[in-house]
Amino acid sequence: MKDTEERKTPHLTRFRHKVALIFLGAVLFLILLETGLRAGGSLFLLQQDYRNSVSLKQKGEYVILCLGESTTAFGGGDSYPSQLERILNKRNAGVRFQVINKGIPATTTYLLENVERYLDEYKPNMVIAMMGVNDLCKHLPYEYPHVSKIGFFFRDFKEYKLARLLWLHLQTRAREGFLRGPVTPASPSTPAAPDVQAKPERPPESSVQPESKEYPAFIGAADVSCSGVEACMQEGHRYLEEGDYRLAEKSFKKVLELEPRNDRALIELAWTYMVEGVYFEDAAKAAEAATKINPRNPLAYFRLALANKLLGDYDKAEKLLEKTIALNPSHYWAYIELGNSYRLMQEFDKAETVYRQAVKVDPENGRAYFELGWNYNHQGRYQEAENCFKKVLELSGGSQEAHAALVVVYEEMGKRREAVRHYAKANSMRLGYYNPVTRHNYLRLKEILDKRG
Repeated sequence: MKDTEERKTPHLTRFRHKVALIFLGAVLFLILLETGLRAGGSLFLLQQDYRNSVSLKQKGEYVILCLGESTTAFGGGDSYPSQLERILNKRNAGVRFQVINKGIPATTTYLLENVERYLDEYKPNMVIAMMGVNDLCKHLPYEYPHVSKIGFFFRDFKEYKLARLLWLHLQTRAREGFLRGPVTPASPSTPAAPDVQAKPERPPESSVQPESKEYPAFIGAADVSCSGVEACMQEGHRYLEEGDYRLAEKSFKKVLELEPRNDRALIELAWTYMVEGVYFEDAAKAAEAATKINPRNPLAYFRLALANKLLGDYDKAEKLLEKTIALNPSHYWAYIELGNSYRLMQEFDKAETVYRQAVKVDPENGRAYFELGWNYNHQGRYQEAENCFKKVLELSGGSQEAHAALVVVYEEMGKRREAVRHYAKANSMRLGYYNPVTRHNYLRLKEILDKRG
């Protein structure tokens, strides 16, 4: 029995030695692989920096692509991408900066549908994304917030990143194969499928011919599939909701082909031009045409007022808002916009009067109280501002904007503890108020950019 155990011991020892050698070899392999990956990565970055510096010397241009919603798209020359370009170029860094504004107003769903095409077309050196504004979400963590410290430690290894990249690649290929299904060779006689993501080109101004001296007809290039005024109006509204502004524009123009004096179509066409973020003059023309066709339509004057505010003509916008209210004394948002215009011009008493009229129109809507609170805050009337923002909280059952506004008010009043308390509430609500689409868009954008390197 003892001899048997002695014979087994050398075998067990050799087995353990083999396991130890295998483990040691695996560890050494991982160390060498990590070292090689880091060295290779450093060499790649050095080469990339060299190529970029050569490219910048040759082309003298650094391209930044900005993605986002109305906060990115709106403003024309005063939009943040335009301001960013001016600020960067004023620094005279020896490089010319070009900032591309690809914001899509009022939607989160369609923000990324053309990202890959933008990357191919503009070849940006940097991508800036500000998505989810309409979801009241200020930021999302770069990685999942529940990752432990050990998890973050392993995520720093190049092997982990390489394995994760391969896994994502396999998942993507599997998903693409599932969605694509079996591939059938196309017949030479089969016409190519149209690019459903491509937006139709904006017609040249020469295609928009005036119907009379009073107002333009705003027709031309209306090649949409709808037939009938109501059908085209519904189709235009659907395209607006989907963020396809070119097809919405064409749908409303189709209505004007069928019924040239349709003020509703002109009003919606004006709104389409405004949400596109750049065609404010066209918006003003369309809305003004609607006022001439139907001088009793308050919505036409309201849209014309908004277009003039975007064009910077605040005096004209004020008069148009006053006209809107004269035609419809219950137009809540006309009061809000008029009050905001007065506040912008520091006519605080007029603004207060108008905001209080809005409260009478709709006492359950907290927006008037919110704007009135800022009107008081600008005058240093912090107690009244506090009461207004608290009223917003009462009506809304909890508003991130109102909590954030109270932070400002309490800071001015020296109530640091209250400011911190409302900051914590605002921040908590901010992180909770986001649509799952927001998270999906950020993760999808990160995946696209990761693949591009």
